[in-house]
Amino acid sequence: MISTENFRFYHSLEVSPNPDEYQTHIHTDHCEICYFVSGKGIFHVEGSDYHLKKGDVLIMDTTESHHIEIDPVEPYERYVIHFKKDFIEKIDKEKKLLEPIENRSPGKQNLLRKHYFENDFFFQIIHNMINSPQQDELLVATNLFAILNEIRNIFNSPDFNTVYNDDTLINQIIYYIMDNLDKQISLDDICKKFYLSKSQLCRVFKKSTGTTVWNYITSKRLIKVKELVEMGVMPTKVFSQYGFSDYSAFYRAYKKYFNHSPTKQ
Repeated sequence: MISTENFRFYHSLEVSPNPDEYQTHIHTDHCEICYFVSGKGIFHVEGSDYHLKKGDVLIMDTTESHHIEIDPVEPYERYVIHFKKDFIEKIDKEKKLLEPIENRSPGKQNLLRKHYFENDFFFQIIHNMINSPQQDELLVATNLFAILNEIRNIFNSPDFNTVYNDDTLINQIIYYIMDNLDKQISLDDICKKFYLSKSQLCRVFKKSTGTTVWNYITSKRLIKVKELVEMGVMPTKVFSQYGFSDYSAFYRAYKKYFNHSPTKQ
């Protein structure tokens, strides 16, 4: 594993993966690139389901919830890169390398199949990082920029398949939630909107996202508040805007989710 303040690169291999260990989560302070080496599973990102194949590459923004539904009968191996956006922005002032990360709808275009990469350059970069001495941060950082540039070239290619079905029920529910985070919203509202019973809604949502509707809403609201707090807005000014009835309840939820108080960034 190579770990610095700005990025982390590691290899993981589970010969007999335990599906219960892979829960839905969000990386609020860094983006993720995952290179899938082997295994059998479905990667869920914000309601989209990606059936993985050897050589697949997945990208996730800081606010995209995701988890893998892994088959325990096959070894699960992958290489993962976590990196902070502000580290990239120090060099890439126009944020061109972050376009594939940021210029997407949540849960869309997360998957890049191996055939999108016209040559072995991307995989050679991964090989270089694998063989980098742990202390050689410059070499690892250089490879990270090369990886992001390779991904951006694919997104800008006319051959890149950008056809995704945005009209599935779960996508519509997620978009509705995201559009109403700063409004009063309840399970009854969602059920009425999409003509579902509560049991149907909870079953469909849990199956697609790996979490409950209310946990999803709460996590997204906390992330929104965190973004505002990091911009200098006082948490006492915005907590009620995002569905918390009193500050003490908001404070406990925030601290539990981020492992620090809203006043300590």
